[in-house]
Amino acid sequence: MSAASLVLILLAVAIFVDSYGGAEDVGIGGT
Repeated sequence: MSAASLVLILLAVAIFVDSYGGAEDVGIGGT
């Protein structure tokens, strides 16, 4: 797996957690 693929996966996970996790202190873009 390339570094670029890892970055994309981590970014997708961060967005998913931020959007659906409901944790205001986690992720990108605030609440």
